Amino acid sequence: MADGRVPAGIGQDGIRIDGNSDSCVQGILRVSCPANAKFEHEGEIIMSISHEDVGEDLRRIVISGRLDMPGTNSVASQLEELAAAPKKGVVVDLSALKFLASIGIRALITSAKAVQQRGGKMVLVVSDSSTVMMSLEATGVDQLIPVFKNASDAERAAVA
Repeated sequence: MADGRVPAGIGQDGIRIDGNSDSCVQGILRVSCPANAKFEHEGEIIMSISHEDVGEDLRRIVISGRLDMPGTNSVASQLEELAAAPKKGVVVDLSALKFLASIGIRALITSAKAVQQRGGKMVLVVSDSSTVMMSLEATGVDQLIPVFKNASDAERAAVA
Protein backbone atom coordinates (compact mmCIF):
# COMPACT_ATOMS: atom_id res chain seq x y z
CA MET A 1 0.00 0.00 0.00
CA ALA A 2 1.14 3.54 -0.64
CA ASP A 3 0.86 4.53 3.03
CA GLY A 4 3.31 1.82 4.13
CA ARG A 5 0.65 -0.47 5.60
CA VAL A 6 -0.02 -4.00 4.51
CA PRO A 7 -3.09 -6.10 5.25
CA ALA A 8 -3.20 -8.51 8.16
CA GLY A 9 -1.33 -11.68 7.34
CA ILE A 10 2.17 -13.06 7.75
CA GLY A 11 4.84 -10.61 8.88
CA GLN A 12 8.51 -10.80 7.96
CA ASP A 13 9.30 -12.74 11.17
CA GLY A 14 6.66 -15.39 10.46
CA ILE A 15 4.07 -14.02 12.90
CA ARG A 16 0.51 -14.15 11.66
CA ILE A 17 -1.66 -11.26 12.76
CA ASP A 18 -5.36 -12.07 12.76
CA GLY A 19 -8.07 -9.41 12.81
CA ASN A 20 -8.78 -5.96 11.46
CA SER A 21 -8.39 -2.35 12.59
CA ASP A 22 -5.74 0.34 12.72
CA SER A 23 -2.07 -0.55 12.70
CA CYS A 24 0.75 -1.96 14.78
CA VAL A 25 4.46 -2.09 14.23
CA GLN A 26 5.92 -5.53 13.65
CA GLY A 27 9.68 -5.26 13.48
CA ILE A 28 10.31 -2.45 11.02
CA LEU A 29 7.16 -3.26 9.04
CA ARG A 30 3.90 -1.46 9.79
CA VAL A 31 1.05 -3.90 9.43
CA SER A 32 -2.70 -3.78 9.86
CA CYS A 33 -3.40 -4.68 13.47
CA PRO A 34 -6.76 -5.01 15.17
CA ALA A 35 -7.74 -3.71 18.56
CA ASN A 36 -8.50 -7.36 19.35
CA ALA A 37 -5.53 -9.21 17.87
CA LYS A 38 -4.19 -12.76 17.94
CA PHE A 39 -0.58 -13.40 17.06
CA GLU A 40 0.26 -16.81 15.63
CA HIS A 41 3.59 -18.51 14.95
CA GLU A 42 3.70 -21.75 12.98
CA GLY A 43 -0.08 -22.13 13.35
CA GLU A 44 -0.10 -21.72 17.15
CA ILE A 45 -1.55 -18.65 18.90
CA ILE A 46 1.33 -17.32 20.99
CA MET A 47 -0.26 -14.15 22.32
CA SER A 48 -3.39 -12.07 22.04
CA ILE A 49 -4.60 -8.67 23.16
CA SER A 50 -8.18 -7.47 23.35
CA HIS A 51 -10.06 -4.67 25.02
CA GLU A 52 -13.51 -3.70 26.17
CA ASP A 53 -14.76 -0.30 27.26
CA VAL A 54 -16.84 -0.61 30.43
CA GLY A 55 -18.93 2.53 30.64
CA GLU A 56 -17.43 5.95 30.07
CA ASP A 57 -14.64 5.78 32.63
CA LEU A 58 -13.06 2.33 32.32
CA ARG A 59 -11.16 0.33 29.71
CA ARG A 60 -10.34 -3.34 30.31
CA ILE A 61 -7.39 -4.75 28.34
CA VAL A 62 -6.71 -8.50 28.35
CA ILE A 63 -3.35 -9.93 27.28
CA SER A 64 -2.78 -13.68 27.08
CA GLY A 65 -0.04 -16.00 25.90
CA ARG A 66 3.68 -15.35 26.22
CA LEU A 67 5.24 -11.90 25.91
CA ASP A 68 8.69 -13.25 25.07
CA MET A 69 8.17 -14.39 21.49
CA PRO A 70 8.54 -12.74 18.09
CA GLY A 71 5.72 -10.24 17.74
CA THR A 72 5.94 -9.00 21.32
CA ASN A 73 6.76 -5.52 20.02
CA SER A 74 3.39 -5.49 18.29
CA VAL A 75 1.50 -6.38 21.46
CA ALA A 76 3.51 -3.88 23.50
CA SER A 77 2.73 -1.13 20.98
CA GLN A 78 -0.94 -2.12 20.97
CA LEU A 79 -1.05 -2.01 24.79
CA GLU A 80 0.38 1.51 24.82
CA GLU A 81 -2.13 2.59 22.17
CA LEU A 82 -5.12 1.04 23.97
CA ALA A 83 -4.08 2.52 27.33
CA ALA A 84 -3.94 5.98 25.72
CA ALA A 85 -7.75 6.12 25.41
CA PRO A 86 -9.27 9.01 27.35
CA LYS A 87 -10.60 6.81 30.15
CA LYS A 88 -10.22 7.53 33.87
CA GLY A 89 -9.25 3.95 34.67
CA VAL A 90 -7.44 1.22 32.77
CA VAL A 91 -7.38 -2.40 33.94
CA VAL A 92 -4.79 -4.63 32.29
CA ASP A 93 -5.69 -8.27 32.90
CA LEU A 94 -2.59 -10.47 32.78
CA SER A 95 -4.16 -13.48 34.50
CA ALA A 96 -3.95 -15.54 31.27
CA LEU A 97 -0.37 -14.45 30.54
CA LYS A 98 2.16 -17.26 30.92
CA PHE A 99 5.40 -15.26 30.68
CA LEU A 100 6.33 -11.58 30.80
CA ALA A 101 9.65 -10.48 29.29
CA SER A 102 11.34 -7.10 29.76
CA ILE A 103 9.68 -5.56 26.69
CA GLY A 104 6.27 -6.27 28.21
CA ILE A 105 7.35 -4.82 31.55
CA ARG A 106 8.53 -1.67 29.76
CA ALA A 107 5.18 -1.37 27.95
CA LEU A 108 3.30 -1.71 31.27
CA ILE A 109 5.37 1.04 32.89
CA THR A 110 5.10 3.34 29.85
CA SER A 111 1.34 2.82 29.68
CA ALA A 112 0.84 3.39 33.41
CA LYS A 113 2.81 6.64 33.26
CA ALA A 114 0.77 7.87 30.29
CA VAL A 115 -2.50 7.09 32.09
CA GLN A 116 -1.27 8.81 35.26
CA GLN A 117 -0.13 11.92 33.34
CA ARG A 118 -3.66 12.45 32.05
CA GLY A 119 -5.08 12.07 35.59
CA GLY A 120 -6.15 8.43 35.35
CA LYS A 121 -5.06 5.23 37.02
CA MET A 122 -3.87 1.94 35.54
CA VAL A 123 -4.01 -1.28 37.56
CA LEU A 124 -3.13 -4.91 36.83
CA VAL A 125 -4.90 -8.22 37.38
CA VAL A 126 -2.38 -11.00 37.95
CA SER A 127 -2.65 -14.51 39.35
CA ASP A 128 -1.00 -14.57 42.77
CA SER A 129 1.60 -17.31 42.36
CA SER A 130 2.22 -17.00 38.63
CA THR A 131 5.54 -16.42 36.90
CA VAL A 132 4.14 -13.07 35.78
CA MET A 133 3.64 -12.02 39.41
CA MET A 134 7.16 -13.19 40.25
CA SER A 135 8.51 -11.04 37.37
CA LEU A 136 6.54 -8.00 38.56
CA GLU A 137 7.80 -8.46 42.13
CA ALA A 138 11.42 -9.09 41.09
CA THR A 139 11.50 -5.89 39.00
CA GLY A 140 9.56 -3.78 41.51
CA VAL A 141 6.75 -3.06 39.05
CA ASP A 142 4.22 -4.22 41.66
CA GLN A 143 5.34 -1.19 43.71
CA LEU A 144 4.73 1.18 40.77
CA ILE A 145 1.45 -0.22 39.41
CA PRO A 146 -1.24 -1.56 41.76
CA VAL A 147 -1.78 -5.31 41.34
CA PHE A 148 -5.02 -7.17 42.14
CA LYS A 149 -5.95 -10.85 42.18
CA ASN A 150 -9.41 -10.34 40.65
CA ALA A 151 -10.95 -8.11 38.05
CA SER A 152 -13.76 -6.68 40.17
CA ASP A 153 -11.35 -5.30 42.82
CA ALA A 154 -9.10 -3.95 40.08
CA GLU A 155 -11.98 -2.20 38.29
CA ARG A 156 -13.14 -0.53 41.52
CA ALA A 157 -9.61 0.68 42.26
CA ALA A 158 -9.02 1.97 38.73
CA VAL A 159 -11.98 4.36 38.82
CA ALA A 160 -11.74 5.34 42.51
